[in-house]
Amino acid sequence: MPWGCDMPACPTPLAAAGTGLGSPYVASTLHVVVPNSSGQLAAPVRGRAWAEGGFVAGVVHAAPTAPPPAAAAADSSAGSRPGTAADSKAASAVPPGGGGGSGAAPAMDMQLALPAVRAGEVSSAVVEVGSLAGGGAVELVCDELPPGAREAGWAVEPLKLSAAAGAVQKLTVKYAHPAAAGAARSGQVGLADGASLVLRGTIKGGTPAVGGGPAGRRFALVCTCQVAAPRQL
Repeated sequence: MPWGCDMPACPTPLAAAGTGLGSPYVASTLHVVVPNSSGQLAAPVRGRAWAEGGFVAGVVHAAPTAPPPAAAAADSSAGSRPGTAADSKAASAVPPGGGGGSGAAPAMDMQLALPAVRAGEVSSAVVEVGSLAGGGAVELVCDELPPGAREAGWAVEPLKLSAAAGAVQKLTVKYAHPAAAGAARSGQVGLADGASLVLRGTIKGGTPAVGGGPAGRRFALVCTCQVAAPRQL
C-alpha cells in the first residue's frame, strides 16, 4: 500500500539563548499519511547536528554556560573526593562550564553516565571525538584529573588525542569502585552509592573552527557512576 511522509527540510534547533552556542540537538515532527485513511501519524523526531568542525559524541550535551571563575574551584573539589551520592548532587548543582576569560568562547558542557557497578567492580564508557570531513584536524586535551580522583578510582585514557579530518578517536573514562571504601560506607547497610568526576579540558581545530578561532573551547564533562547496593545473601 502506498504511503507518504513529510518533514520540514530545516529542523528546529534546540538552541541555548544568549550563550552564542546552541545545543547540537535538532527537533522536528514526522507526518505519515496513509491513503484512504482518515488518520495521520505525527511522530516527534530528534537528531543531532554540528555547527563546528569538531564534535564530541556519546555524551549528553547540556545548555552551554559561562560561569564565574569561582565555579571552577567548587566543582573540581566535588569531583576529587571518593564518590558518594552527595558528590553526584554537588556536581549537578554547580554549573560545570570552565569559564574562560573575557571574550572567550562559551564552554562546552557535557554529561556522561557510566554503567552502574557493584562494590569492587569496574565500569567504563567511551566518548568519541571527531572532525567533520573536508576540514582540519581536531585536538582534545584534558586537564590533569583533580587531586584525589585517581585514588577514588577514576581514570581517563588518553588525556590528549587528535582526530584527522573525517576521522573519530575514542576517549575512555573508567571508574573502579574501591571495594574497601565501599564496604566502609553505604555498602554495609545495603544502600546504593554514587561517584562523580568533573573532567575539564580544551577542544580546538576543525573547519569551521571550534569556538570560532585557534583557542577553541573549554569543556567540562561531568562523569557519574551509580554503585548498586550489595546483593543480599
